[in-house]
Amino acid sequence: GATFGGAHNQALRLAKALRLQGYEVVVLLPDEPGDAGERLRACDIEVHTAPLNRLRATRSIREHWSLARGGIQQVSLLMRLIRTLDIDLVQVHGITCLDGAIAARKEHKPLVWQLIDSRAPVLLRALLVPYVRGSHATVMTTGTTIQTAFPGLRHLDAGRLVPFYPPVDIEEFNGEEVRRSRARLVLGIPD
Repeated sequence: GATFGGAHNQALRLAKALRLQGYEVVVLLPDEPGDAGERLRACDIEVHTAPLNRLRATRSIREHWSLARGGIQQVSLLMRLIRTLDIDLVQVHGITCLDGAIAARKEHKPLVWQLIDSRAPVLLRALLVPYVRGSHATVMTTGTTIQTAFPGLRHLDAGRLVPFYPPVDIEEFNGEEVRRSRARLVLGIPD
């Protein structure tokens, strides 16, 4: 999405460490209003936008028809970007990111498929897991509980299913005693 969230925060938190290892992070966002592009660019992350259709949590046939109708063109667009930007590895976020997974496969690029939540309906997850398993992707899940939310996912080959824990800068959340005391005073909480 175009609004800053977990996947964007992950790119932001990991970009510096990856750059030190010789890797550059490139992010593709939908061409929609939102603050993600601005925040990522401010941290020297290369951001591209494109008119991307995405699966929405709606019963609107029009929204879903637009996605289905433009699917082939969207995969072609992603394949062109992978080639043009000389992308070495594709990472998609969420079970419904079939377009990115298909584009990576057609361009013979390694794929990391991150399953970061279980918002997609159970039936949709059950229908898509066989494709995820067959994509030869490394599948990363936010912790181990998310793995159980995707029926059949645990049957992946050893080493392809990797739990991860979102990066947190512990210095940013330092429990500095002066700040803690001041907060307690303002909130009327005793030591």
